[in-house]
Amino acid sequence: MRQIGSNKGSRKVKVDTICNTVYNYHVKRNLEVLKLTNEELHKNIIEEYKKNGSVGYTAEILRTNKTKVRRVLITNGLWSSKTSREVFALHEKGLSTKEIADRLCLSEKAVQTYLPYTRVFKTDKSNDAIRSKNYRNRKELAANSQISAEGKGGISMLDHSVKKDFHLPSALKIRLELDLSGLCDEEIKVLHEKADMKKGIYRDVIIPSNLSLHALHYVIQRAFGWQNSHLHNFSFPRDIFEKVTGNSTKRYLSLCGVFFRFPDGDLNSRFFDDDYAGDVSIKTWLKSKYLGPKYCESFGDIYYENQIKVDELRNGEWYPSDDELMHFITDDDKNTLLERLTLMDYLFLPGDSANLNTSQFEDELRKLESDREENIKLWKKYVNNPEVYEDEIIELHNYSTIRFKSQSNRLEYFYDYGDDWKVNISCMNVYYEDYSDEFDAEVVGQVVAEHRPICVKTDGMDLIDDVCGLSGFIRFLNIASDQKNRKFKSVNEWAANRGWSKRNIATKNIL
Repeated sequence: MRQIGSNKGSRKVKVDTICNTVYNYHVKRNLEVLKLTNEELHKNIIEEYKKNGSVGYTAEILRTNKTKVRRVLITNGLWSSKTSREVFALHEKGLSTKEIADRLCLSEKAVQTYLPYTRVFKTDKSNDAIRSKNYRNRKELAANSQISAEGKGGISMLDHSVKKDFHLPSALKIRLELDLSGLCDEEIKVLHEKADMKKGIYRDVIIPSNLSLHALHYVIQRAFGWQNSHLHNFSFPRDIFEKVTGNSTKRYLSLCGVFFRFPDGDLNSRFFDDDYAGDVSIKTWLKSKYLGPKYCESFGDIYYENQIKVDELRNGEWYPSDDELMHFITDDDKNTLLERLTLMDYLFLPGDSANLNTSQFEDELRKLESDREENIKLWKKYVNNPEVYEDEIIELHNYSTIRFKSQSNRLEYFYDYGDDWKVNISCMNVYYEDYSDEFDAEVVGQVVAEHRPICVKTDGMDLIDDVCGLSGFIRFLNIASDQKNRKFKSVNEWAANRGWSKRNIATKNIL
């Protein structure tokens, strides 16, 4: 979009025209969807799915979550998967939701999402919520826009898999910086003038050293003002990905469950904890997700679960060549990193004293692969009866987790594949047990004691969901700050319903 036009002036006019059209459609579409009754929404889901054949795209178009789309399609016999068929078969045998969950190693909430509605259409209270007070309206809207990812999970093994023979830091200072590359000078000027931006849009945060990437996702959401309404992923920068994998399919697949999540396209079954229901504010709910020391994990992030999928690929009709590797890893999959691990497992730390060297990592990987087949059989046995084999599951998971294998000086976080937000993550400082002489010592002590990230520096105001990315946000700022614009009131009301505010929040209160 930013290469349109033969010169800067004509390019800017065309970009503004396109953004204006897309932005107005987006706002209008969101308002239309909010007014739908549940019955109308269900009918629209069926019609839209028949047109495009994609659960995810249907959810995006209709501004609802993928779980609702999937349940409507299951109810009407238009969609199924191996899991949904297993759930339905057990349900038909008379098993309760809890019994099905235990049998399939799912959460009860996940089981419910694979069952058909008892009625195709049912009364929805969202219309009353829309007419209620602004506070309830914001909570309802945030709840309705959740991606509702329900994956296999419910185990907390992060602490078990930390090897104690390293001198581990207590906390890290990281920078979360919105990627502004590609913006023209005029767009940067708008951010300076209307988004309180000095050098960039970033947040400096001190985090507990054992904060998982999954918990960090919620930190990023709250730090930038988003509301967890879309899919996301963490990735290596492309050059690091190519270096780590050697652009070899065999090497890449050997690292699924070590670095990467197997790209099976099932983006909605990563973690099961996106359960916001509007009973508290979205900010309070987000905060609950990154308060430690216990953080959520997903079976889909575990080595043996990934390697089972690798075996299915190898035994299938098509196995990608090295030349086809980047086509095998689609745009939405990117090089998706495991989220049960921590930043220390991916990022070089200042001093790098906790990092395994290359030869140590390769030795551990060879050891893991040598008994891979035998341990996959054991894993399948254990997870089919988790109550009996809980200790064995944790032991095998611990054995298969190679920790502190840092590979890069930064990670990339992508959010909302339509708006295409990108945040660069880098490590600025590391704090060990004796941090009393550090400038941030008091804050570090609070972070460590409370297992709570604390923001210590900001630049730029909050962002907003569903605004058509950076260009749309810039367009939004121009309208929202111009009282003479006929859309001034409606656009500001639209933004307020998504939790956006012009007022500055004290840095220490951001998280």
